[in-house]
Amino acid sequence: MIPHLWVELVSTRTAFRKIIMWYDAHLSHAVKDAPGYGVAVKPISEGTDWERLVTGRRHYTNSINAYWKGYVNELGIHHITGKGRFVDTHTIRVDRTDYRAEHIAVATGGRPSIPNIPGANLGIDSDGFFDLDAMPRKVAIIGSDYIAVELAGRLFDNQPQAKLNYDNIPTVIFSHPPAGSIGLTEKEAVERHSRVSVYETSFTPIRYALNDDGFTTAMKLVCVGDMEQVVGIHMVGDGVDEMLQGFSVALKMGAVKADFDSTVAIHPTSSEELVTMKKPTRMHILESAA
Repeated sequence: MIPHLWVELVSTRTAFRKIIMWYDAHLSHAVKDAPGYGVAVKPISEGTDWERLVTGRRHYTNSINAYWKGYVNELGIHHITGKGRFVDTHTIRVDRTDYRAEHIAVATGGRPSIPNIPGANLGIDSDGFFDLDAMPRKVAIIGSDYIAVELAGRLFDNQPQAKLNYDNIPTVIFSHPPAGSIGLTEKEAVERHSRVSVYETSFTPIRYALNDDGFTTAMKLVCVGDMEQVVGIHMVGDGVDEMLQGFSVALKMGAVKADFDSTVAIHPTSSEELVTMKKPTRMHILESAA
């Protein structure tokens, strides 16, 4: 019986490949907006140096994967590479060897569904996109999951015994601008609780103050009960991917709206909006039967 068994190493390659591409697009937007702030920018006729971008990205992701493989070994986790299948509830057979463990977690990821239409063989999936050595002149994105949205925006050992809590998992889509969410949606909260208060705000960040256009940032807090426990945080806009991590801790610790209100705002920032929304935009109150 193996106490710590990792049958397939979690690949960080895709996550880091796409975030490198996201930063490339993000910087391209910054170059476009720079003249509005009086920053002289030389015209970039060739756009992205794709070869340099891909070379740097591959070097970076390879170093990250090498780090995690070393970290896994340091923790004493057995890393087994091969084609595996379940023999029974506690046994996995990899090639011709059986491995037993009390608990087995399966995290296989997913593969895109290729449509059964004429010409489908001419397309590539997201892995194929990351393998391109030259930037395509035109791209059509088919699909609407995380990777599809994110690709569209590119183109247009301290606590070894600690356990993760999966009750509320923060999630981010690295689109342009990014979107982040944790906890219950407004609809889910209304279905589960008799008293729901919703706080919303939208604004144009200072980042675009001197530009003719820019992304709007929108934020929503979903609170329940008389104490207004914060059970949902939903945001879209520049920097929300970084903001959400810290506020997720507050939500998981059971923070109430008064905790947010009593926090001194860091001014001027976009994140201060989350602690300065004073009046609810909507209230949902279910009257109990007499």
